[in-house]
Amino acid sequence: MIVSMIVATGQKNEIGRNNQLMWHLPDDFKWFIQTYQAQDRCYGS
Repeated sequence: MIVSMIVATGQKNEIGRNNQLMWHLPDDFKWFIQTYQAQDRCYGS
């Protein structure tokens, strides 16, 4: 089984603020959805 991980962090390795992502990049999000649409995903919070 292959396990892959994608992590986006800020300059201080933070992943969010006030229960929200710290950035909004529509093109990156579209790519992510298209690339991993047929894959199993686990989102952390």
